[in-house]
Amino acid sequence: MRIILFFILSAFVLPIIGQTSLYKEKIRINYKSTSLTAENIKQIRGAWEHLPLNTAVELLLVSKKEINKLSPDKLVTLSKARADAIKLLLTTQKIVNSNDIELNTRSFIENESIYGTSATYKHVIKDPYKVYSLVLSKEVPMCFNYTDAERKALSSKDAQVFTISSDQDAMIKGKGGVIVQIPSNSFILPDGKIVAEVNIKLWEFLTIDDIISADLYTTSAVRLLETGGMIYITAEYQGTCLKLLRSSKIIVKFPTYDRLDSMRTFKGVPLPQIVDWKQTENVDIVPPKTNIESGSPYGDGDGDSASMNYYVLESSGLGWINCDRFSEVEEKADVAFTCLGNFNGTAGLIFTEINSVMPGDFMPLKKDNIVFSNVPIGREAVVLVYAISKDKKTVSYASKKVILGKPLTEELKMTEVSLFVFKEILKYIKN
Repeated sequence: MRIILFFILSAFVLPIIGQTSLYKEKIRINYKSTSLTAENIKQIRGAWEHLPLNTAVELLLVSKKEINKLSPDKLVTLSKARADAIKLLLTTQKIVNSNDIELNTRSFIENESIYGTSATYKHVIKDPYKVYSLVLSKEVPMCFNYTDAERKALSSKDAQVFTISSDQDAMIKGKGGVIVQIPSNSFILPDGKIVAEVNIKLWEFLTIDDIISADLYTTSAVRLLETGGMIYITAEYQGTCLKLLRSSKIIVKFPTYDRLDSMRTFKGVPLPQIVDWKQTENVDIVPPKTNIESGSPYGDGDGDSASMNYYVLESSGLGWINCDRFSEVEEKADVAFTCLGNFNGTAGLIFTEINSVMPGDFMPLKKDNIVFSNVPIGREAVVLVYAISKDKKTVSYASKKVILGKPLTEELKMTEVSLFVFKEILKYIKN
């Protein structure tokens, strides 16, 4: 279940992403002030209670009279105040969990020029300060309704499967070292029934080679993230996808040697060709603390146990969960590189000093045919382009360490290796 606030640019209604359909009608709340009246509260609760599963309804935050009368800045202030009031109502009345409420705006597309070329690309713009309506969306979780990007990521490695008793507190530990703590009686079926035995599936993407192999990236919209690891987790009962109770949260512990400040939970936003990430209010909840377990922080292998720690994060939902922080960038620009040959694969920018990977775009009609947008100028990174053969036995790839913003004196030349060799190369790609 999700509540999305977004800016209305025109008179029609956008459908919600995924399987949720939007009601054709909009509900106009009879506002008499910035604060919600008893009549407003009754109308909002009624709209939610009568909303069928997998549908959504739009609540307008300002009236036509107010739109015609007030200046744009006053409309923004008024609509945000009412949105906050509705959010407070829904959370204090325990209708929804606060982490299920996301502030979004309607996106629009504009052409943006590419640095060093005459080409342009479609750029998604979001304005987080304009909120004119609120959409209530009541969704049933779909475990298997994956986008192309999700299918590619989850097929890059096998899921780890655990069976737990739902009526007891449970803890599972992945092979990579991720620990997930699940409170008792946390799962319910879509019809509201609590189940006893639950199958948990866990995918871990903790190292740069894991992330690249899964074609995942560390960006939130156009902002660069530094990651402490990613997971995907589902809960099932006899093949049916389960969801967490609104009052429940799971604890996810990501292993690390070098603990960084300001890490927090990011939720995955599946798009057709990429999994984007959206920050939540959940921050790393414990101070640095050594762990007595032996071994590497990323599962089996040698390691210095005295220096191993965990990022400890909360999540109010399942699916994609990321341990990240924003990487501050002073100067950004678009950069382009030339890859020889008929390349049609994947391009990534791997930063050597932080755990970050940015996606690139392929521009087949241009000499500089590999483009990376909004990159931090002056940082060292590895440009990686690769294409896996249809039989998944060989990989054509090229890589080059660069200082972003400085021109590359030679083109990227593709080399063919076996898939096994390519995966070994990824382990040391930053060196």
